[in-house]
Amino acid sequence: MTSRSRSRSRPSRSLALLMCLGVATQACSKDAEPPPPRPAGRPLQVARDADIAKADSLTGFRTAYEQAYRLTPDARLTRALASLEHLLTGQPAPKVEARFQEGQWHLLSNGTDVGSLPEFPDFSHALSLLEARARQLGTEKLDLQKDADAAPPTPPAPPPPPKKKPALKSSKRGARQKKKLEKKPALQAEASVLGAPLPLGRVTLDVLHQQDRDWAAGKRGVASVREGSRALASLAFQLVDLTGTADEVPARALAHLALARVVTGEPLTEEQALLASALGYDRAARQLAETLPASSPLRLYFLEEDARLEALAKEEREPGLAHYLGLRRLSDVSGTERSRRLDKLDETRLPPIHELTALLHSREFELDRALGYVIPPLILREVAAAAGYTDANDRAPARKGTGNAGKELERQLKQIRERFNLSERGILPAFEEQLPQVGNTEGFFLDAGAERAYFQGIFFSAQYRMALHLLDSLASTEAASDFTKRLGSGGTPASKEFQDWMSRLIAAESGQRVEASLMQSLTELKSFGAAPLIRVVEELQEAADWMDPSLPTMARRIAARMDTRPEHRYTLAQLARGALSDPALSEKLYRATAEATGGHQSTAWVAWLDRDSAKLQALLDSPHTYGSVRQQVLEHLLKSQQVPPEALMKKLSPLLEKYGDEWSFTSGCVDLLETHGRYGEARAVVEQWLKAHPKPSTFQNINARTAVARLYQLEGNPEAGWKAVEPVIESYQFGAMQRAALLSQELGEDERALTLAKAAANRYPGPKSLALLAELLWRTGRSDEAAEALASPERSLRGIDWRWRIGDRFAAVFGKRPVNEGLDAFQMLQKKRIGAMELSQLATEVGLAGSPELAFELQSRIDAPGLQKLEMIMKAYGYLKEWKSEEDAVKWLRTRVPKNLLEPLSMFAFQNKENAVLWDVIPLTESTGDNADYVWLMRAAASTRARDEDAAHQAALRKRFEADRPGFYHQVGRHLLGLIPEQAVLAAAATSKSRQELPFFLGLKARAEGRYEDAVTWYRATIETSTPKQGEYHWAHAELMRMKQAELSLALLKQRAQ
Repeated sequence: MTSRSRSRSRPSRSLALLMCLGVATQACSKDAEPPPPRPAGRPLQVARDADIAKADSLTGFRTAYEQAYRLTPDARLTRALASLEHLLTGQPAPKVEARFQEGQWHLLSNGTDVGSLPEFPDFSHALSLLEARARQLGTEKLDLQKDADAAPPTPPAPPPPPKKKPALKSSKRGARQKKKLEKKPALQAEASVLGAPLPLGRVTLDVLHQQDRDWAAGKRGVASVREGSRALASLAFQLVDLTGTADEVPARALAHLALARVVTGEPLTEEQALLASALGYDRAARQLAETLPASSPLRLYFLEEDARLEALAKEEREPGLAHYLGLRRLSDVSGTERSRRLDKLDETRLPPIHELTALLHSREFELDRALGYVIPPLILREVAAAAGYTDANDRAPARKGTGNAGKELERQLKQIRERFNLSERGILPAFEEQLPQVGNTEGFFLDAGAERAYFQGIFFSAQYRMALHLLDSLASTEAASDFTKRLGSGGTPASKEFQDWMSRLIAAESGQRVEASLMQSLTELKSFGAAPLIRVVEELQEAADWMDPSLPTMARRIAARMDTRPEHRYTLAQLARGALSDPALSEKLYRATAEATGGHQSTAWVAWLDRDSAKLQALLDSPHTYGSVRQQVLEHLLKSQQVPPEALMKKLSPLLEKYGDEWSFTSGCVDLLETHGRYGEARAVVEQWLKAHPKPSTFQNINARTAVARLYQLEGNPEAGWKAVEPVIESYQFGAMQRAALLSQELGEDERALTLAKAAANRYPGPKSLALLAELLWRTGRSDEAAEALASPERSLRGIDWRWRIGDRFAAVFGKRPVNEGLDAFQMLQKKRIGAMELSQLATEVGLAGSPELAFELQSRIDAPGLQKLEMIMKAYGYLKEWKSEEDAVKWLRTRVPKNLLEPLSMFAFQNKENAVLWDVIPLTESTGDNADYVWLMRAAASTRARDEDAAHQAALRKRFEADRPGFYHQVGRHLLGLIPEQAVLAAAATSKSRQELPFFLGLKARAEGRYEDAVTWYRATIETSTPKQGEYHWAHAELMRMKQAELSLALLKQRAQ
């Protein structure tokens, strides 16, 4: 590591200003206790929404499905349209509706069509529509004066004197400070080349208040419209709204920007760039910035020319726009660079509130808890000041040169706590008491609703960051519960819903069965936007099992709370790929995200789907691409063999030099090297990181030492591995305990290994610790104890836990041992009455590990009720075929399946792609009943899926299906063979059961013809309208998974299928 990297081993001096608040934040105390255990996932006990399933036809379903996941236009645009009409007509804001017709959104204001937008509008589309509407309505009612004749605008007035209120007293020191304020004007950013000075912080609100006073007094000129628009754009840019509670601010700014461009005839490029960025349309912001002068701070910021921006900040007499923009850039740089820049900040200067809130964009463990503690009370003071209740420090500028800014900040926080009695009542009631008194309901530029939304957005953003820190980073439900209690009792909908959101997540993290409550919250918490609800979705996904039928309901509910803003596009793209396994919808949304933002992550994923090696290489080589994205790009290039494994370290070295200070990045590099068998190189990377970060008690250090131990074990050196992990066992981190237990067992210390594993299981009850305990018990010959532990887990196990946790470790233990040892352990589990599907997961993992003999011996001994027994038999058939031969497997199968069950066996033969069973084991009957028709349908479906060109098979299928006779399954088979069109077979689905079954076969036919979009829709129809008890439900999932796992665009899937 370089000396630059090593500098991160000490905390930043300026960051310490926020962190060193003693007991309040505990940021400078000893490391927190290890996080308590997280609950294991469980199947969701939640009923599905029936809206889509109730569609009266299959074509109706298709329309309903597309509509359910079609994002409505950005709500900030529709709010802006309503606001613009109110400004120009003086009438109440109209109701704005959006209707999707012929591939476009049509916006209606009180029923009148006022313009159209593409399905995914960009910033320029929104602005153009608003400007067109402004021209339609005209600006006559604004009574604008010609600027030459207009009265000169009044400069921003100082804040009003404090109202007399017994509970809110000002000190003598405060009176003296107020006199100083009257003499010294508040700081502003320096003027840019293209516009007036950009107001920052409190000055922004002062400018807007003064503009409103001038407007009310009749001072209405073009310059007023321009300057008001500029201040609103700045306010929207400074707003931090992580919870989606303050859409009114950017919406109002957008309306005024459109109005100002129409009135002035000027491009207002800086304002456009600020607002495009505030709304998340980063590509538009960069394109606009490219037209600004080379010395413009905004240009340097948006084009990420950090060195020049930093140099410009140094030239500022007082910290201004360049300094503020430099702070905004901290969220996009590596940890090492972030620390370097924080170290350069003036540690004697108490940052103003707008600089502190800018840091909310950065995610860092210590920063999260510090800001979550500091910002809410400071915002409370700002709100009180805006309401007219000030004390000594309310309007004081940031002070420089005190030499003790940390103590000054702590003194101010103490004063706020005492002033508002926060220790007794909590901060929510105090905030609620002050907020309704803020703002001017008649404000033309900044009305009361927008000003209150501004403060509320920042306030809840800080609370949200603290909540995520406690729930996720610290993983402490106890700390999260204490935090919720200390907030006090909220009375407004926003406060109540925030506490409700916290309570539900705390309950879920504590292991309570609250899935139904979490699902309900997706439709109930109306005060917030999508971000807090997405955290709920993550909790539901962790609890869900494979193919859980509740997942589409979850996805639809969260989609209904989203719109086309870029961040929502990206989130729904991830859900479409994960929860829905819908490659068509996810690709569409990823492309729409990349188009709007030009973001590295979405751009890299789209390039990978397109197998665009040139674009991937350009992203890898670009210094502006984030380190995590460059790491992902490198992984893609390895998959496509553009980079050989032996060249991996050479590619990683410059990235580690730049980003390696962050353990999350270094850990990802280690995983890449380990995946490709480069154990020694991976260990060297970790050891180098440890040299720069020697403090043994941090979570990152513990994880790093655990990684060294794991890599030594993979290299065949358990002694060295034990020495690496032994010092961190007492941390009680699961990874350290797990590695210590496995190394102890390999070193012959069986009792020590079991003691560690049992301690881990006690502290972290769930599938991970249970799999570790079972593995060690199996390795030490205690299969009966392993079976007992697995039969009575403290937290219930899902099917995916049996597959990827328990099954994986069973295969690791017994995959290379004599078959009888694995069989003995398996039979112990059978004695405990473990379910057939759970036991089958063990055989699956054993088979994948390359032990088909053991997999067959296990699978063939699983009994199950009803038709599930045939599924178990067909799986065993596959293992026997792999172990011996298809001929041997067919012989065995004939002895296991009675003749009366051969017809239903066809479902599982189709499911497992065992075409020989369909054609050679199950009789080719000529009967025409439903059962026989279904068997022949399975043969037609298998032939369609595999593009079977066997002449005998094709002749038999033509002979069977050329006759046009009644029978639903017969008609479906005729469609698969191309004998009748899709509409004809749709008409044949006359019952509820047939309408649930048909979509899968329509999807199969569409895929065979290269109509992948149609195939995905029909597969999704199968999943949405049928149940896991039906074979078609599972087959549709399997087909979607195959497409998803290919990681190809639909265009490439079609091309490669030809």
